[in-house]
Amino acid sequence: MRTTTFFIFLLLIAFGSNSQVTKQAMTRFTATSLPDDVLEEEQLFSYDNYGNQIESIDYAYSTTGQIDDGEKITSVYDNNTGNLSEVIVYSYDNATQTWTPTRKESFTQYDSNGNPIEQLVYLYNHVSSQSGWDLYSRYTSSYNSNGLIITKIREHYNYTSQTWTPSSKLSYTYDNTTNLIIEMLLQTWDDTYNTYVNYEKLTYTYDNNQNLLLQLEMEYDTSAGWINSYKVERTYDTSSNRIVSEAFYMFYEGFNRWKGDTKLGFIYDNNDNISTINVYEWDDNVQDWQANPSGIGNATYNNAFSRDNLIINSIYKSEMPYLFNHQLDEILVNMYDATTSTTTPEERLNFYYTAMNILGVADNLLNDNVKIFPNPVQNILQIEGTENLTDYRIFVYDMQGKQILNRVNVNRINVQNLPKGNYIVKILAKEGFKTMKIIKM
Repeated sequence: MRTTTFFIFLLLIAFGSNSQVTKQAMTRFTATSLPDDVLEEEQLFSYDNYGNQIESIDYAYSTTGQIDDGEKITSVYDNNTGNLSEVIVYSYDNATQTWTPTRKESFTQYDSNGNPIEQLVYLYNHVSSQSGWDLYSRYTSSYNSNGLIITKIREHYNYTSQTWTPSSKLSYTYDNTTNLIIEMLLQTWDDTYNTYVNYEKLTYTYDNNQNLLLQLEMEYDTSAGWINSYKVERTYDTSSNRIVSEAFYMFYEGFNRWKGDTKLGFIYDNNDNISTINVYEWDDNVQDWQANPSGIGNATYNNAFSRDNLIINSIYKSEMPYLFNHQLDEILVNMYDATTSTTTPEERLNFYYTAMNILGVADNLLNDNVKIFPNPVQNILQIEGTENLTDYRIFVYDMQGKQILNRVNVNRINVQNLPKGNYIVKILAKEGFKTMKIIKM
């Protein structure tokens, strides 16, 4: 039996478009079926000079080694602001062995903090007489004073009336002290009553160290109200604050109880890397997880490159940051037979990297004339000494590695709306780079 959930869980880390300055860029990912060593999936990535992912290609192969399916995503960034401006999705046509456009997203408006306000979605019309992009939907977003998204409204375009029709709305609620998200509510538009009605929501619970403990998904029933649907539970090592398990559950309404789907247990090496991932299945007889794992993943790392040296995307940093403490090279997945205490090779996941000289990341630091002040800062962050720099760019990251701001050729940045806390500021230019930690008051 294949460890499908485990495989999908690991594949998630290969997607996303967020980027980070680095010398080692993940450029290829493969999933191989063992022991016959058949390539099942391959993903290719390429980046621009700033480390932004500009293309990802995903191939699925048949047992004979032919391309069975494929998807390509290209991203374009604005040269002046660094903001994402366009994303195009293509599907692979096996008959012609060419890429066919299917979907396009255009980011048409941003606020002063670099947050997208309007996003237009187009679908490609393949009818020969009308081929081209057809406007399909629009997303409009709003943010609070801390720069956190609070609403995202989706509308469909009506070609007959040439008007926008409401479709759905996402609403976000945050903890007033930590600014951590505690609820995400999805509502759909009701044409009968001309209003949004509840559809689904996610709630989030954290421990005192702001680690996510519980993510609960609920669906709305007009008669019964909110009904449990799915949840994810995490546990942590109290001494090292590292995640040690992640369990997924489905709710069975007819039995009014939770049933386990998959549980992952993590074991670390001396370099704080996850060296072993144990996969557990649910035992219906005892209504608990089986004592022995059904699958075991053994990870291999190159400790010469830490997280700061890698181009990693947003899902690494937010959803599964614990997988890439150092450069992850391989995960060997084995099925485990508790009866015989033997393992059988099942899958091998390989991650390949290419050394890249991202703009300004050569081993030369900018001189002391380039200064960032004041620190701590409350409203305006000043950058001094940039007169002799060529096409420099300034990035602001939170302490989880998420890019918060991105500016080009400016010497003043308004950080008034950022939540209080610590941030990393990076100045990148052809002449070199500079990194500094700041405190937002």
